[in-house]
This record gives sequence, structure tokens and C-alpha cells, in this order.
Amino acid sequence: MRLSTRLGYALCASAAVALLAACSGGSSQMAPTVGGSNNLAPQSRSHHITANMSGLAPKFQHGLNLDGKTNHKPNWITNEAKVLANKNGLLFVANEAASSINIYPKNKSTTKIGSITNGVSGPDGVGVDSLGNVYETNLNSGTVNMYTPPFTGGPATVYSPGGSPVAVAIGTDGSLYTTDYSNSRLTEYPPNSTVASNVCALPGNGEGVALDSANNLYVAFNSATTGTGQVEMFAPGAGCTPTSNLGINVGFAGGVTFDSSGNLLFEDQFVGVEVYPPGSTSPSQTFTGFVDPFSLAFGVLQRRLYVGDAGANSATSLKYPAGTIANVIPGDPSGLTLGVGVDPAAPK
Repeated sequence: MRLSTRLGYALCASAAVALLAACSGGSSQMAPTVGGSNNLAPQSRSHHITANMSGLAPKFQHGLNLDGKTNHKPNWITNEAKVLANKNGLLFVANEAASSINIYPKNKSTTKIGSITNGVSGPDGVGVDSLGNVYETNLNSGTVNMYTPPFTGGPATVYSPGGSPVAVAIGTDGSLYTTDYSNSRLTEYPPNSTVASNVCALPGNGEGVALDSANNLYVAFNSATTGTGQVEMFAPGAGCTPTSNLGINVGFAGGVTFDSSGNLLFEDQFVGVEVYPPGSTSPSQTFTGFVDPFSLAFGVLQRRLYVGDAGANSATSLKYPAGTIANVIPGDPSGLTLGVGVDPAAPK
């Protein structure tokens, strides 16, 4: 699919027995069935499937919302959000269709208490650093914006990797890493710089990115060779040469992160969130019940795992490691929930 062409929404309906028919605003093709079911892989980005409509079983897909529009509305931040920003207790949820990052009190309420809009343009991934700064990737403009608490103004820093930046991770030293879906690459920025130090080709469409406690970088992608979601690890100082491929294969890659025990959490957008012990290629746990899980993030105590579900247009808080639902925050009715970020973020 040519991502430089505005695709807009492309809806397609089918009978209950044929869960998804081919639909496209470009040159995409139908993907094979998964696990013997009639749930078909989308033809471009898996997390661009909307929820079921009119009680029907089929899922509906739309292409990347690359209309080039940037939201210039002023941010609105309540006093509660300002207090919580100073105390580090916020949940940030990307709404792609509305070009906004919505703010909620962490673990307390489903009521929105603020929204970052100024400079946002089709937001996808969200990250939070140790200072509480929020980073969001923009599909429309090919940029990554950084906003500082209490988020009343526009972006303090703008990175310009180009393409369709998906996920973002920030190292403890201030290095920034972002994946690019359309150009299959990883871009690295050194601390205090908006000039990239590395632009690395990936063997497939870039998705999630995360750092472990040893500062090893993990990048999820959908392999151009096998069509499966995989993860590569880059040791510190390795540049663009991956140290290893973890040997994990999932249906369609999503977000990645680590818990305090060193387990890798990897989203299969067809299945849910899978937990992989160090060195294992088989999950020890799988959290299901999502429509199209795309992003995930831990809070600092790792008692809650937050999952952005594009298909259900909601953000779910799971008790960890039990995996039971603690809270569900519905997305804006006209929106599309993608990235999630938490302040304070998980320790590196």
C-alpha cells in the first residue's frame, strides 16, 4: 500500500459467515486467515481495525489517516491534571482520529481531565520519561513531539524522523528511539539532540520498541519474509547491527515492554498480550479478551498493565501479573485509541 496517498476510511461489510471482505483505498491485498478461523489479517496496519458495527461479527478496516492535518487547538488542562502531573499520576491515551492525547487520572477515574492537542497530527505511540515529559508519534506529519508538564503549551521539542512513526522509547540517558512502519526502519536520537545518530533498516514493518534494565533495545516488526511478528535485540553501542533475533513469532506484532523480573511482554494483535520468560520462545501467560491490542505500558510499581485496544476503542487497565481487568476507559466516540503511556513510567 502506498502510504503517501491519502487512504481515508474504507469500510467493507460481509455476511456473518464471511467475517472480512477485501477492502482498500490503495493497492493492498487480503491476508490469510489466522489460526484456522475466519478472522482475517488486515491488509496494512493491524491496529487500524475498528470495532464491530451494528451487532455484526465482521471487523472493519481503514487505512492510515494520512490527511496531513495537524491539530492546532490549545491544550485544555484541568487543575486536577496539573496537580497530578506534579505528583506523577497520569495516564495518557492517543486518539488518532481526533489528533489528541487524552489525559486521565491513573487508576482512579474514566473521566478525562485534560487533552494535549497543540501540534498533534494523527498520534500513534506514546512514551513518558523519568521527568514526566510526554512523547507522541504523529502518523500524519512524520514527527515525534515532546511535551513538558503541566502540558499547557505546544511541543517543547520536535523530532522529524519522517515516514509513519509508530512507537517511541526513551532511554534513561535521554536517548530517543522510534520505529517507522511504512519505511521499515528504526531511528535513534542521542540525548539533547534532534539530529538522528542512527537510521537502521529493519527486516519488516516497525512496531513496538522498548529498553530492558541493561539498556538493551528491543524492536518489534512484522517480517517481510515470514509475515510474522518478531523481535530483534540491539546491545548498547551496537548501532544498526542487531545482536540477536529472539526467535519469537506471533501473528501480527504490537507493543513490547518488560516487567521487573525481566519477562518480555509482546502483543500479538490477533491474540492479546503474551508474557515470555527470558530466553523462552513460548509464552508463560497470555492475556486475551481484546479486539485489537496495539500498545502497552506499565506504571512504576508494575501492579497495573495498560493496554490500548484500537478495535474496542478503549484503554484497559489489567492487574498484573493476574491479568484480570481493573478498569476500562472508553475512547472518544469518533476516535481511535492507539498508544498509551503512564507517569510515572516503569523503572528501567
